[in-house]
Amino acid sequence: MQDLEDVVGKIRMRLASWQSRVLSKGARLLLLRHVLSSMPPHLFSCIKAPASVLKVINRIFSDFFWGYADGKPKRKWIAWDKVCMPVKEGRARLHSLHEVQLSWKILTETSLWSKIFRAKYIKDKHISQVDATKGSRFWKIVMSCMPMFLNGLDGE
Repeated sequence: MQDLEDVVGKIRMRLASWQSRVLSKGARLLLLRHVLSSMPPHLFSCIKAPASVLKVINRIFSDFFWGYADGKPKRKWIAWDKVCMPVKEGRARLHSLHEVQLSWKILTETSLWSKIFRAKYIKDKHISQVDATKGSRFWKIVMSCMPMFLNGLDGE
């Protein structure tokens, strides 16, 4: 678990440097989307993070997004799981770390559950060729995480 504490510490350090700046909600959202969201997929490619670690990282992201006042996190007007809902549902296009981890498991595990999803939706195609608009709501969530994984795997 020391490795996970190091990852959480790195996320906190990265945010600490940004917290001192005056950033709009849009700028914080952009940082969360593009910079911080790329950190956990690399973690999930190596180990399965416990729910408690996902909860801590989600809280760190949420505190950063809503901002700080007098050194304390501001009130959160919407629950973080609601903020992470799809844009179609009026949310911010962030991914829940739990969804990211499930998506990674579907791509990499050999469990019966993963095999069924891959056989039903991916078939013999490369994951980048799968139609992200077809399938169950869960599968659409999985597919919405794919660009993050593909970019990370390509080294971008």
